[in-house]
Order: sequence, then C-alpha cells, then structure tokens
Amino acid sequence: MINSEDRVKYIDTSTEHDKQERLLIMIILGMISINNNSIDNDILFEQLHRLGLESGTLHPVFGEWEKLIETTFTKQKYIEKHKTKEQSKSGKVMYVYSLGDRAKVEIGRRNIQEFVANMFGEQLDPVQAKAIEMEEEKERQEQEQASQDHD
Repeated sequence: MINSEDRVKYIDTSTEHDKQERLLIMIILGMISINNNSIDNDILFEQLHRLGLESGTLHPVFGEWEKLIETTFTKQKYIEKHKTKEQSKSGKVMYVYSLGDRAKVEIGRRNIQEFVANMFGEQLDPVQAKAIEMEEEKERQEQEQASQDHD
C-alpha cells in the first residue's frame, strides 16, 4: 500500500494537458468529497456549470470535459459511476459518482481535502486530517483482511 507521504501530488505533472486533466479530476474529487463522498450527475454538472463548463460544448482549458468524466476518469478508476433507480430532473437516468479505487490509493482523501481547503485559502484542520487518516487506515485493514479471507 502507498503511504500518504508517498502519494502522487497531482498538480505536479509534466505536460500542460496532464495538468489540466489533473486539475479537473481534483475539482470533481473535491466536489464528491464535500458531498459525503458521492454526488449525483445533476448536482455535479450544475456545479461544474457554475465553473464555466457548459454541457455539450468544448471548454477552452478542459476540452471535451464531459468525455473526460464519463469515459476517461471512470475507466482510469479515479471516479466510480453507478446507475440509480431515480431519474434526473430532466427525466434522464440518474447516476451517482464516488471516489474510485485509484483516487483513494494514489491521491487519498486527505490530499483531496487539502486541495479543497487550499481552494478556499484555508488549511486542513488537523483533527479532520487525523480522522481521515484513521478512516483510511481502517479501510486498508479491512481490505487486507478481505483479501486474506479470499486466499
């Protein structure tokens, strides 16, 4: 397992395109995180609209941002997308997004929370940081136990 000190700092990548994609994924992961670790597609796209991402249009920085979310980020396992039984406001199928396994391992909830805090010019509360670390450690132990039980 990767320790929080060893996790990739996401904005530090080699190309401008990579930085732009990483920024978008961090924004989305931040939205998921502050929404109790899941967000439905209507709320996510409404919030992204507030940031200037118009549905059905190319964004000057993020390009085909909807394709990144719907295809790339889900295939790369940064976010998970699950169909719900509910319908969206427009009558379409409703999906819920949550943190993917890769985001949990490579980035971690603490780094996501630090990113969100920094966006607001704040520091992550040390008590909250410790709680996140304890929660992540508990999840790691449960995963290890589950994998041992399957062996």
